[in-house]
Amino acid sequence: MPIRLVTASCLALLFAAAAAAQKTCPRTRAERIAGSEQYGPAASCSGLAFSGHGLKLSTATGCPLFVTLIPEHHDVVPSASATRVEPMGAREGRILFFTCQTDYLIVIPWGSVCVFERDLAWGSYPVLATLPCEGQ
Repeated sequence: MPIRLVTASCLALLFAAAAAAQKTCPRTRAERIAGSEQYGPAASCSGLAFSGHGLKLSTATGCPLFVTLIPEHHDVVPSASATRVEPMGAREGRILFFTCQTDYLIVIPWGSVCVFERDLAWGSYPVLATLPCEGQ
């Protein structure tokens, strides 16, 4: 077999496979997953007032050592219709850390207050869009 015929056959096979792959529709859609927060163990502190990141804590909720915030995001699920999923961006999760800070009157513990310590970016959650497949 001449080398030109083998090269032409390989290229034709490559382009035919690429064209066939582009015509298939994955039949998927983006499903919305609601945001949530998860609280770690709580310490008993007498004072707490925190509002931020869409979260409101008070003395009734106690002083959590940490709070994990998972934003609203999407997941890919199978679909009956001819649709595909396209990434549109990402949202990051957060972990908020709190500590119970004790106040002293000279050397006597006088009271305690729950203090926001820091927040940390944690995880990346996809934002997806469902689009129709072209030519389907």
